[in-house]
Amino acid sequence: MMKKTKILSLASLLLVLVCALTAFTFTACGGSKVKITLSRTEVTVAEGGTANIVATVKGSTEQLEWKIDNPEVAEISVIGGKVCNVNAKKVGNAKVTATIGKVSAECRVTVVEDNTEKVTITLEGVEVTEVEVAAGAEKTLVATASNGSAITWQSGNEHIVTVDNGKITGVNKGTTTVSAIVSASIKAVVNVTVTGDGPEYKDIESTGETGAIAKKGEWTYYKDTWVTVDEAYSLGNAVTIKFSNNTSDSPAHFYSTQLFYSNPELSGGTRYKLTFDADTTMGGRITLNGNVIKLESGKHSYTTYYVESNVSFSAQLGVNGVGMEITEGTLTFSNVLWEEDTTTEKLKAPSFTYAADTGVITIEDTNVAGSVGSYTLYFYNESNEVAGNASVANGEKVDLSTIPNGEYTVKLVAVAANVHYTNSDPSTVTATISVHNDTTKIKNGEEHDAYVNPGAWYEWHDQGWNGSTVTLGDAYVEDEAIHFSFEISGTNAQGQAAHLYKHFGDLVPEKVYTLTMKVKSSIECTVTICGAETELKVGDNNVEVVFTHPKEGADWQGKTNGATIRIYFNDSGSFVLSNISISEAEQTKLEAPSFSITDKVITVTDGNTAGVGGYELGFFQDEELKTTVKVASGEEINLSSVAAGEYTVKLRAVAASALYLTSDWSATSATLTSENQDVPIIFGEEAGFDSGWRYYDTKAAADWNGWTKTECTECKLDADGNVTMSYTCEGTGAAWAMQMFYKDGTNAAGYNVSFTITSTVATTITACGQQITLEANVAKTVTATNYTSATGNHSAIDIQFGFNGGTFVLSDISVTAVA
Repeated sequence: MMKKTKILSLASLLLVLVCALTAFTFTACGGSKVKITLSRTEVTVAEGGTANIVATVKGSTEQLEWKIDNPEVAEISVIGGKVCNVNAKKVGNAKVTATIGKVSAECRVTVVEDNTEKVTITLEGVEVTEVEVAAGAEKTLVATASNGSAITWQSGNEHIVTVDNGKITGVNKGTTTVSAIVSASIKAVVNVTVTGDGPEYKDIESTGETGAIAKKGEWTYYKDTWVTVDEAYSLGNAVTIKFSNNTSDSPAHFYSTQLFYSNPELSGGTRYKLTFDADTTMGGRITLNGNVIKLESGKHSYTTYYVESNVSFSAQLGVNGVGMEITEGTLTFSNVLWEEDTTTEKLKAPSFTYAADTGVITIEDTNVAGSVGSYTLYFYNESNEVAGNASVANGEKVDLSTIPNGEYTVKLVAVAANVHYTNSDPSTVTATISVHNDTTKIKNGEEHDAYVNPGAWYEWHDQGWNGSTVTLGDAYVEDEAIHFSFEISGTNAQGQAAHLYKHFGDLVPEKVYTLTMKVKSSIECTVTICGAETELKVGDNNVEVVFTHPKEGADWQGKTNGATIRIYFNDSGSFVLSNISISEAEQTKLEAPSFSITDKVITVTDGNTAGVGGYELGFFQDEELKTTVKVASGEEINLSSVAAGEYTVKLRAVAASALYLTSDWSATSATLTSENQDVPIIFGEEAGFDSGWRYYDTKAAADWNGWTKTECTECKLDADGNVTMSYTCEGTGAAWAMQMFYKDGTNAAGYNVSFTITSTVATTITACGQQITLEANVAKTVTATNYTSATGNHSAIDIQFGFNGGTFVLSDISVTAVA
């Protein structure tokens, strides 16, 4: 019996020894399967330091209970139940225990004295983390390293505050930091605010043009992915940008670095004189508000002129068609001032000589410096018609590659550098030049280039503007046939990847012409010719397009556009255009139809046999046209867009093409009553209707304008003639997030307009060509005298709304057509 007892005691002793020898894992003896393992069983931490202990639990899903036996030495905090943070407080020892039921695990904690070096900053004996100093004033900070190491001082921004061995000097208003440094990890930092009456320093944001429009009165910038901008800031009305790697193989990337400023005090559509100083470490040409300006290195004063749109200062640090000449450096624009320009000056005609043996032109010009942007040599044939032109420069050889073969009399024109000047007359001095080319190269340019240089073909191809890149193949004229080929890659979001332009200066603006040509196409596709979509098949196509010759009109850069032939291509291919002929078209005015109405169903009687594209019913009160509604014979009249009231209605036949003219209003009339109190204003583009109101937002063109969401929540005309429009807007994009148009149906040459507008938000809009600043819930009256829509779509009122969204109410609306 005794022997058996001894054996059991020995077994018990061995089991105890096994339990005691478990180094990291504590398991309940007697059969428990719960195990708690700690990531460490002892840890040493300096005062103020932290350490963590991670527990692993097997055999249980119960929550661990953590304890420390000496909280004066260290405190613990638990994260997620299994991570224990130990925060050392003072020198000493403690024990951390993790427990589930009767199972536990321990970790010994030793807190030692912190010998890590520390830095403190004091001002007049008091430790500080915030300091204020006036611009131009000084204060002396004292830094102390606990181990006596050497300290260096550093300013977070020396444009705001400088520091010299602890002495700080306020430079410009703003907030930055001053650091006392032993090493990257051992330092003390003080926030410094500089006060005063001088200019304020601000880091400017990379929001681009849209940001400038949204944040009026603030500078913004844009940079492409490959450009490095080390700093970009404003100081008062001056702006500085330090950049490098502003270069690219593509001339189309001239906009890769840009600066913008939108002045809320300027009026849209108004011509301004812009003066400024530029201080740059590297000279070169830039594009400013559409004008190419040569900046000299160092500080100099400059003047240019432009037409205000939404951005008052738009600088591309590159030149369209050339690329970037200023590839790196620091550039500061300052003393930027705007002054309304009320006069224009016509340039004087230059004189020149041409050396036939060398092909070099020598130019003599008495116009003031900065007024002439370039020179154009015009080539006149035997019939004294312009057969072509070439851009020329003094002392350089004339490039004849774009001139058709023949013998010409040439004259020189000085081309205006900006909108303050107009081109000179052709020079009285002439020369004779003979051209012998196998083919004639088509120039690269835009519609404006074709307009100011009639007689020459121009091509334009997309280089990323609209999400596509065009690789140009052929672009030349041979035996009066135009050869044009290209390949498109990318999204081609706008669907106009390549263009051809030619302007005929002897045609009459707004007169109707017929264009005929033969087009040989390598593909089946749709092209747009003079505004008309035209289907092409593979091979030869005989094309006839009736068009109205465009009138002069300015684009967003203030350039006059109006090329006669405008062809837009949107598919890769090869095209040959030949047998081109333009003749004046004979227009036929449609006869006015008659009609009858029974139970709101209209029956039309029309004697016209051709040329009718549809019918419009006009709604008159006191002989004034209020609105129109499209109708079809045998169908019920839709009165949903007609305001409440009693009307006299008349009918007209609408022309199907420019070969016909819309008829007069019918002699037949009838009476109709609308009971609508609120008339919904419908969605539509400016060119898509003849009378009444329309709204248009960018959600229909989101890929082009970049808006994530623009939604019209209400747009109506009430019985009192007031217009209410509400919309929401999210994202970034063009300034015309929402637009409204009104036409009175007269297509007059101008309108005298007046209305009052109230907004629920503070914002800026463009109304009838004027930039208008609105305060929230404050009525503002808008007037326009002899206003003509810049688009030529005969809108008496057009309003472009911006980024804010909100509700807008137009009241007291008065529109009078001016003959």
